[in-house]
Amino acid sequence: GQLSAVSYQRSAISFQRSAFSFQRSAFSGQLSAVSFQRSAISRKLGAVSFLARKWIVKDFRNLTVWHKAHVLAVAVYRATRDYPRDELYGLTSQTRRAAVSIPANIAEGCGRATDADFARFLDLASGSANELEYHLLLACELRLLPQEEHDPLAGGVREVKQMLASLTKRLRGNRPASKQQNKPGPDR
Repeated sequence: GQLSAVSYQRSAISFQRSAFSFQRSAFSGQLSAVSFQRSAISRKLGAVSFLARKWIVKDFRNLTVWHKAHVLAVAVYRATRDYPRDELYGLTSQTRRAAVSIPANIAEGCGRATDADFARFLDLASGSANELEYHLLLACELRLLPQEEHDPLAGGVREVKQMLASLTKRLRGNRPASKQQNKPGPDR
């Protein structure tokens, strides 16, 4: 009698364990289903976030660097109005072209499909900013542009250059522009 009672208790305990094990696996299955749903929602939100970021950046007017470059271009146009007429097709034209090229390249880069393409246009804008900085320096030294007009314009150019460098670095993920830049050449 006692042996069958112990055997019966063991069977009951074994049954309870298997029932508990079944409940635990069912609960585990529910958790994995919840986890799967959460990861699917997370992926959807990530995709929406990515698309939203791309959509927002597509409008160049939302970029502070574009706005500052645009204000700078307008200021350069106003400052070059007083240049002599014989410079109209020389320094006046080149200075204005360089100034306009900065926000124009930012705007064009915004319309590109990839961050790498956008970064290339920011490099072009940065080159134009360097060119503008030189044209302003030359105009000041030739006394075409008074020092009190030159200094704020040059400061604006430096600010835009820093912003362009920062945005380019962020787009490239702190990687160098190309692998060629890191390889030592024969002249280094």
